[in-house]
Amino acid sequence: MEEERKGMSRRSFIRNATVGAGALAVAGVGVKEALALPAPKKWDKETDVIVLGAGGAGFSAAIEARKAGAKVMLLEKEVITGGSTALCGGQFSFAPTSMQKEKGINDSIDLFVNDMIKVGKGKNDPALVKTYAEASNSGFEFLKSLGVTFTDLKIFSGMSVPRSHYAKPAQVLDLLRKEANKLGVAIAMNTAGRRLFVNPEGRIVGVSAEPAKGKKYSIKARRAVILTTGGFGRGLDLLKEYGSLPLELCIPVAAPGITGDGHKMAMETGAATKDIVLGIGPGTGPSTPVDVETRMITMPNYLGAVMLNKEGKRFVNESISYNEIATASLTQPEAFIYQIADEKVYQNAIKDVLANKGAPKKADTLEALAPMIGLKPDALRDAIDKYNTYVDSGKDPDFNRTTLIGISGKPVRIDTPPFYGFITKPAILSTKGGMKVNTKCQVVRVFDEVAPGLYAAGEIMGGFHGQGYMTGTAVGKAVVFGRIAGKNAAAEKPWK
Repeated sequence: MEEERKGMSRRSFIRNATVGAGALAVAGVGVKEALALPAPKKWDKETDVIVLGAGGAGFSAAIEARKAGAKVMLLEKEVITGGSTALCGGQFSFAPTSMQKEKGINDSIDLFVNDMIKVGKGKNDPALVKTYAEASNSGFEFLKSLGVTFTDLKIFSGMSVPRSHYAKPAQVLDLLRKEANKLGVAIAMNTAGRRLFVNPEGRIVGVSAEPAKGKKYSIKARRAVILTTGGFGRGLDLLKEYGSLPLELCIPVAAPGITGDGHKMAMETGAATKDIVLGIGPGTGPSTPVDVETRMITMPNYLGAVMLNKEGKRFVNESISYNEIATASLTQPEAFIYQIADEKVYQNAIKDVLANKGAPKKADTLEALAPMIGLKPDALRDAIDKYNTYVDSGKDPDFNRTTLIGISGKPVRIDTPPFYGFITKPAILSTKGGMKVNTKCQVVRVFDEVAPGLYAAGEIMGGFHGQGYMTGTAVGKAVVFGRIAGKNAAAEKPWK
């Protein structure tokens, strides 16, 4: 047995080991030797560029790679396309754009970068933020060229000026899909990418694909593989491994297929992570009971609603980012958030995509509303009366709310019947940390070397958001960085 162990080569041992590349690196084994899945002697299929995940990032990457002359295969493990893009609020943060200029809004790349760094509490990768800001207007024009209609422009928490451009996610995805089909992108639905093939030099050379029905098959990527598989908002194993959220208090609303597949594939080849712990944070979720069809988040607070805990007390400044609000709610009894609106706030809320009506209870008085949502009548009345005095005085000594959202709008009294009560909870909408990439969207390994032939874009990326989140930059980065990844992947020299 001892002689057998001595005779086993280091490389063959590693090939058969079950430990991950990260553990091998710690043990002193080079990444080039950590072959996750050796390339097969004979490939079942081959193309130039393989894209895994058919959401905003995946379609954008596939389109740009195809336009650059590469043959492209796009794999989507679900029966429908869209991923996180399909569930987003449709707010794309771009700047400076023609739409901003038409409305007299003076924005700039530098202002955008400064706002992003501030929201991210200085934890963002400045190079990624600058790359995004510089390319965001091009992303806006790209979507417009496909026929996307941007119908509104808004300001949200963390923005110095309005730069969140609203478009219907369904329209965006439909037009991206049509463009990909028109260009000849080969799309395989209900087919998951399971593992990455790596050659002896450490280059990613293909993908092991598994259709829902049928046998696994290998696909050779002559130029590159692009991971656009989203985050891991539905990946309980990764959420538990890297996060500290009390998952039992959070509503899962991420797309069903967002389970961290791409993260695992990349990490197995020695890829590094960036902000993967910082990027796990909740958002304000849907009103309960959860609307399982739309899973739309409910935020009438940005139109003036007041937020209370289960004891009927305010616990947060309602104008700050929904990530910060949801995080604050986790310290409250059972993490419940009771949003109280009156008729004027409600009528504005039902017109707003990010403050939709949800499933509120309704009553002519606050005292009648209280037992309907599980609050004590006296506590609810006292909280709203106290809040109204703050609105009248222009000062909020408890939480310093001076605006409706971010730096925009003024708080309003809650005094016009009927009254509405939304019961919400924190939700896991998405994850903001992930794989370490450079400005070309090349995946970076644990020793800061590029993983040849491997790119990542969209929600799977780490380092972009830092310790905060500006509305519209998640779906925005899907388009912007998806396009960057596609162009660069297509420019790779074919490997031999």
